[in-house]
Amino acid sequence: IIHDPYKELYDKELNVFQLVNGKYEPYNMDTNCYMPELTLGLVMWEGLFENASAPFVRWCDGEGTLMRTGAEGIIEEAKRADDAEEAKLAEAKRADEAEEAKLAEAKRADEEAKRADEEAKRADEAEAKVQALLKKLADMGLPPLD
Repeated sequence: IIHDPYKELYDKELNVFQLVNGKYEPYNMDTNCYMPELTLGLVMWEGLFENASAPFVRWCDGEGTLMRTGAEGIIEEAKRADDAEEAKLAEAKRADEAEEAKLAEAKRADEEAKRADEEAKRADEAEAKVQALLKKLADMGLPPLD
């Protein structure tokens, strides 16, 4: 495989040869230079690689999909780990918020129960006062009020 970007040696930028009977002959290539015996192909690609932006020869599959480089794999794995960590943190935050809401609801229920108990106590005290007044009236010989 010879990458000749300035076409100084050959008419094409990418040249692939195969050894046939001790002699190198041009390899019959399709668009992506797919080599079925290797289940790999080559394709020209332009982009950033090892801090250089230029045309490069990249490995690809039969459909022309680029094989990732080691650096690309590391970046993808780091992104996947970051995304998983973000998802984990978001889930923890949702769980914390749900727990806080649950505690706030329990606090509201406790306060409501306390208010109800206080109202019941005041009603009982008022009823006791009414009964005490009715008893005093009865003791004084006055008829009960309707």
